[in-house]
Amino acid sequence: MISLKRSKKQMKKEGKVNEVPSGYVEEYPYGTRLSFDKEFIEKINFLKDVKAGDAVNGEWAGSVIEVRKVDAAKDKNNQHSIEIQVEKISIDSKSEEAEGFKDKSGDE
Repeated sequence: MISLKRSKKQMKKEGKVNEVPSGYVEEYPYGTRLSFDKEFIEKINFLKDVKAGDAVNGEWAGSVIEVRKVDAAKDKNNQHSIEIQVEKISIDSKSEEAEGFKDKSGDE
């Protein structure tokens, strides 16, 4: 797997470009987070009980960086979302999984 973490030199060079209001400079590039809403979380039992800081793995590895739950008395659609920072990734050009995405009619 290849680490996506930016070097200290990169972070210092970019400085405030990727700084969030709290002053924290992002260690990973923009676009490398996965966000799952309540509907998706309900499909994957594992995600229902994760906490911020938990390690997760797939064909990538990362950490849960945020868990949001809203339980409001006047809102029957209580919100639940999870954000995962992808830290390492491995991508193949050919795999059985990729073959499964091809249209069975022969059109790709």
